[in-house]
Amino acid sequence: NYYENHIQEELETALSIVTTSYIRNDDIVTAVKENIEYLKPPVKDIFAGFLAENTMISSNVKESILHLKERISNTIFGEWCDTLIACQNDRTLKDTLMPVVSKLTDVRLVNNSLKTMLENARREYYTMVIMVVANIPILYCINKDWYNALMNTTVGKIVLAICALVIFVTYLRMGKVTKPVEYKR
Repeated sequence: NYYENHIQEELETALSIVTTSYIRNDDIVTAVKENIEYLKPPVKDIFAGFLAENTMISSNVKESILHLKERISNTIFGEWCDTLIACQNDRTLKDTLMPVVSKLTDVRLVNNSLKTMLENARREYYTMVIMVVANIPILYCINKDWYNALMNTTVGKIVLAICALVIFVTYLRMGKVTKPVEYKR
């Protein structure tokens, strides 16, 4: 999640800078060359690969954009690349690039507003897990007979196994439910 959030942030900045430059000069290769020094890794490396491919390997800009699209798994970035390919045929479409870039900002704003609620849900989950697990040593201190029944009998071991399974399944489910929002077409 951290890596994906980092790419999302850097992608938003990179696409905004490159798009603004592209709208000004009508050449995507020049736009990337002008701004490559302002980009940060890992997005910088991806755009540097685009430049290298376009200047040293092939002069087919559309093919290079398709390869660029394959390097980042992001729906909005894919839409930006598709729009950029369409702009290579019809330069009047370049004004449609900025609304695509603004979708990244919208997704970031939604994720920031949901971040607090999702963190509260995670915190409550971890508190409940700690309470369930902490009951075992507390049971040892309060009543050793109950503790021995839990730890040394078949029924007690089944109860512990069920608790461990429930914790594991709910951990996976909690991770899936509280992940950041992604844009879907």
